[in-house]
Amino acid sequence: LGYAIHKDYWRQGYATEMIKALIDFCHRNGARKITAPVAQENAGSNTVLKKLNFYIEKEGSFKKRGTDIVYAEYTYRLDLT
Repeated sequence: LGYAIHKDYWRQGYATEMIKALIDFCHRNGARKITAPVAQENAGSNTVLKKLNFYIEKEGSFKKRGTDIVYAEYTYRLDLT
């Protein structure tokens, strides 16, 4: 799972609404899990995923594309079975 929302639309429930729809779609189509990598510093996305019952499966890091900037990352997981 990956998403981006323009800053003007943060904190209005759009991410929650989109992810709920994706969870429903995945349930209906036989998916067993959803994973979502998120920068640890991204408080909004971390809050949304926890609210929707995702849990941290692992910690790691990633390099921002085209730069040498490295971010700490959580990989969240939601089991659908």
